[in-house]
Amino acid sequence: MRYFWSGAAVIAAMLFVGVSAHADALLYSFEAGDSPNSLDGFSSNGPGNTLSNSTTVGVTNGVQSLLVTNGNSSFAGIASGSVPATMNNDKITAISLDATIPSAEAYSGGFYLLGITLFDEVAGNPYSGDSWQVAGADEQSIFQAVGTGVPQHKIIPLTGSDPNTFNPTTYGQLVDNGWVTTGFQIFEDHNAPLTFAVDNVSAVVVPEPASITLGALGGLMLMVRRRRASRAVA
Repeated sequence: MRYFWSGAAVIAAMLFVGVSAHADALLYSFEAGDSPNSLDGFSSNGPGNTLSNSTTVGVTNGVQSLLVTNGNSSFAGIASGSVPATMNNDKITAISLDATIPSAEAYSGGFYLLGITLFDEVAGNPYSGDSWQVAGADEQSIFQAVGTGVPQHKIIPLTGSDPNTFNPTTYGQLVDNGWVTTGFQIFEDHNAPLTFAVDNVSAVVVPEPASITLGALGGLMLMVRRRRASRAVA
């Protein structure tokens, strides 16, 4: 009996932890065979950015990363009009990415933040022509006075303000209200030039609570069946 209840406790723990579990859906990995190109359609959105592929800096998914050489000291961005269909999912809560500052690169500024801006260009829908930017508090710092060459894994929560009502909203709520993402931008909020690499840009997806519960309950029922079978043998 004690083995059964020990197992049940494990399943209960799985239920509790599972609520906060998530899966990552890859959006951009900057490989040679990607569409529409190895930059996944990204180009500079604003002054100062030059984009290229790198096989030596910041590669964490596949064999290439996106190298961003930023030559200005103000807000800038890199944007793509190529958006995977998986992005339009109300279970997405954040964007994760790996950012790497090349080893020994010196940065003369005092901060360097990354955030996400999304665009909706679907004619006739409630948000046509709108952009949606994450809240400033959710921008993620990649600041390093001297680059280490070690990838920094960052998770940027998708929270902000509804472009129509200006009320606080999550990306999931925005999608439920009719938003469709047709453009994806990683923006840089900084005060000095810097070169860095980005790779493994993914959507953080929280699974349905029901699917988590069913999985855990299935494990519990299997334990019950095994215990009954062991009794029969005894």
